[in-house]
Amino acid sequence: MKKIILPRLTLIAVILIICSGCKKEVVGPIGPTGATGTSNIVATDSFYVGSGSWVNTTANFWSYTYTNTQITQTIVSKGAIQVSSWYPTGSYWVAWPFYSGSNYGSYHYYYLLNKLVLQVDNVTPPATSFKVVIIQ
Repeated sequence: MKKIILPRLTLIAVILIICSGCKKEVVGPIGPTGATGTSNIVATDSFYVGSGSWVNTTANFWSYTYTNTQITQTIVSKGAIQVSSWYPTGSYWVAWPFYSGSNYGSYHYYYLLNKLVLQVDNVTPPATSFKVVIIQ
């Protein structure tokens, strides 16, 4: 008799556990609209750098300086800048900095008051478009 009761009790317990976990989702009322937020993006810009615009500062080291008065001391001290370049052969944007392998070079940047300096190492930079986002 114990052999019959124990498996039945186990089966009933499993069914109860499974069924008790099933609850119908209740959707509450829609809440009030929140306050209008503010963006911390100061500016976005895009620009094109031709192949002849890069300056070869030392062997295999290229530089381009982009000037923007919205790169203030506050941005330099407390903000941030994001840079992306168009990858023409792949038809997509690439976020900087990035390293594309020993044969392709290193792509990085730094910024100071009113200037963003793009730098490319170990490869001649192509003519391409850039996007810049200045964040406070």
